[in-house]
Amino acid sequence: MTVRVFEDKRSLGKAAAEQASTAIRRAILDRGRARIIVATGTSQLDFLDALTSAQNIDWRRVEMFHLDEYVGLPITHPASFRKYLLERLISKTGIMQHHLLDGDRDPGEVVHRVGEALRSAPVDVAFAGIGENGHLAFNDPPADSKPKILISSSPSMKLAAASKWARVGSRIFQKFPGKRFPCRSVRF
Repeated sequence: MTVRVFEDKRSLGKAAAEQASTAIRRAILDRGRARIIVATGTSQLDFLDALTSAQNIDWRRVEMFHLDEYVGLPITHPASFRKYLLERLISKTGIMQHHLLDGDRDPGEVVHRVGEALRSAPVDVAFAGIGENGHLAFNDPPADSKPKILISSSPSMKLAAASKWARVGSRIFQKFPGKRFPCRSVRF
């Protein structure tokens, strides 16, 4: 394994975007399309900015899958990951075939529909950052050796307190006027 160390998160994001754009171009060249899975969050900001500026990617040949979303959070909410992807990736690139996890719909139906599309062919590359508490999507490491929650095979899960605070700490949620913090998520 090669480990690379960067001076700052911007140079890391740029280098990751160069690798990602190479993988996307290669998939399009080899198979006529690229299938990607995209995460959200502050760890992805510099990466997505660099990726959407990459040259010579035919984004019309890219099929995008969304990694995770809050259940019950409308797409209009500033913390919606669907909103995040629409603004930071889809609208900037013109990706036409995308599978967003709709937090307003029945989680079982959403996971079934997107899961069927996901299983239809191999994924070429996934872009996932690691959050400040070590989480990947809504899969949080336990704070000690005994897990506080079990991640079941159900399509949605209850968020642990540590996960909620990681989202607050990353400033994704500034505040919820008159609303409770989302307690469930849909994720792959």
